[in-house]
Amino acid sequence: GWRVALVTGLSGSDEASPPTLIDMAARDRRWMQGNLQHMAVLPAKGLAPISRIHLSIGIFSYLSSVVWLSMLLVGLSLVTQEKGREISYFSEESLYPQWPTFDPDAGLHVLFGTIAIVFLPKLLGLFVALLRVIQKSATPVVRSLQLTLGFLLELVVSALMAPIFMLLHLQFLAEIFLGRDSGWNAQNRRHRNIRIGEAIKFHWMHVACGGLLTAVAISIDESVALWLSPLIAGLLLSPFLTWYTSRRNSNVEAWTLCPLRPREGDPFGVRRAPA
Repeated sequence: GWRVALVTGLSGSDEASPPTLIDMAARDRRWMQGNLQHMAVLPAKGLAPISRIHLSIGIFSYLSSVVWLSMLLVGLSLVTQEKGREISYFSEESLYPQWPTFDPDAGLHVLFGTIAIVFLPKLLGLFVALLRVIQKSATPVVRSLQLTLGFLLELVVSALMAPIFMLLHLQFLAEIFLGRDSGWNAQNRRHRNIRIGEAIKFHWMHVACGGLLTAVAISIDESVALWLSPLIAGLLLSPFLTWYTSRRNSNVEAWTLCPLRPREGDPFGVRRAPA
């Protein structure tokens, strides 16, 4: 006896991206709680397999932060054990030395496989967008340059934000399992500049974790700190990143992220919504 009605005449119901990192974290807190509640829906009868896969993807998109942190801790532990291990080339069972074996090919396979998983969707999206620009845009060279620069900017910013949201998701997960309800209030959609003091207050724990990770990595080996530098940089720069991304775009940033002078028929031009 239930039905679903889609009301298309409501105004202000669009799902725009939150204007600041702090607002995005508040939205992620609600979404994480909602997605984890889908665990109770997964075993329900009558669901199509694709629906169960869809729900599982939403759940693991947040639980992946736990997997990522576990991998980091295991990796640091293995490196520490390897540095403290004494290698013995001779044993009582054989007169010949037993040289340690390394498999760099396996390591490269893991590295390139990870890069493919992380970057391939982005690269495919850029490729498709460039094809559309070349085929339909009145200024394909300019639009291609804008797309490429915007792609690179997004790549850097998202890489710096990733460790911040890893720790935020871990915090949210602990709150959810402790029974703290986030509610479902409307998100902030209005632009606001985050002051650096507010950003430091919000991110002080992330900066502390970044400093601790830096000290641990350097104590193990400088090369470990170098490998972890993107993650460390995101945590240490988190207040600056929140302040910077809450600003209104400069002319250069606006030109990079979207065309300033859209032309008629350009699919990437910015147009005003009809009144």
